[in-house]
Amino acid sequence: IGTTFPVVVANMNDVSGSRMAETMARRGGLAVLSQDIPLTVLEGKIERVKNAHPVFDTALTLGPDSTINEAMAIIDKRAHDGIVVVDDSEIVGIVTSANFVGNSGFSKLHEVMNYDVEAIEEGLSPEEMFNWFQGSRHHYAPVMGKVGLVGAMTKKSALSRSVDAPALD
Repeated sequence: IGTTFPVVVANMNDVSGSRMAETMARRGGLAVLSQDIPLTVLEGKIERVKNAHPVFDTALTLGPDSTINEAMAIIDKRAHDGIVVVDDSEIVGIVTSANFVGNSGFSKLHEVMNYDVEAIEEGLSPEEMFNWFQGSRHHYAPVMGKVGLVGAMTKKSALSRSVDAPALD
């Protein structure tokens, strides 16, 4: 059918969780949540998917005193390979897996993070975000809105969002 991602994801606990359901919704696909989950937990998962931003990836955040080990434990949970470092709800830096090379797992993020943070504004179209990445040396950026951090974006995800229409119902 000419697609590089699944149209429907199976209802297996290890395959179709809320993170996969968020991703599938952004890409225009369908995720079938497992029938083994208690209804109260299932309602929470559905609410999380429905409340996730339809364009931006959910940003991973840690504090500046978190360690590389803590960052490595969560960075694989998203495809965007980036963590926004926040201090009192203010973005102070960004770390990617490249920041971990040659450093101890016990090093604090404020010792290895990139302080040069350029954020994307929420109102840009996917095409404008892709063009922003083309003119920037960054491959990952937080997305800022009126209420603060609303998500994260990569050049690849901006390109995907310009092609795929979200499927929210």
